[in-house]
Amino acid sequence: MTHNISLGTDTQQKDAASQQLLCAGQLQRYASRGAMERRKTITNSGSGLMPMYTEPEGQDFWLQSGETVEIRAEVVSASADFEIDEGPDGITVWPSNDMGYISTWSAGELLECGYQRPKQQG
Repeated sequence: MTHNISLGTDTQQKDAASQQLLCAGQLQRYASRGAMERRKTITNSGSGLMPMYTEPEGQDFWLQSGETVEIRAEVVSASADFEIDEGPDGITVWPSNDMGYISTWSAGELLECGYQRPKQQG
C-alpha cells in the first residue's frame, strides 16, 4: 500500500531568543545553547488515516487526510537531515547521523506518542 504524503520545503524561522534570522531554512540555531534544529513538515495528502512512526523510539502518530505535522530534531551539522521511508504500514522517519531525538508538533503543540491512534476493537 502506498501512502500519499507531501514533504514541506525548508522555510526560514526566527529564533525569539536571539531575534536574528535563522540560517538555511529549517535549520534553527539557538544562540543560548549553540545548538541547531532541523524541521520538516509532513502532510497526509491521501484520503484516509496515515500512520507515521519516528525511530528509533518507535513512536506512532496518526494523520488525518489533509493534516500536517512538523518533525524537529537537534542537529550537530548543517548537513544532517531526516531519512523518510514510505512503506506498506505507513511512513517511518529516522534521524540521520548527527541528529538527536525526533519530536512531532502540530499547531505549535508537542504531540505525544499515540496521537490519534485508532482504538482497537474487541
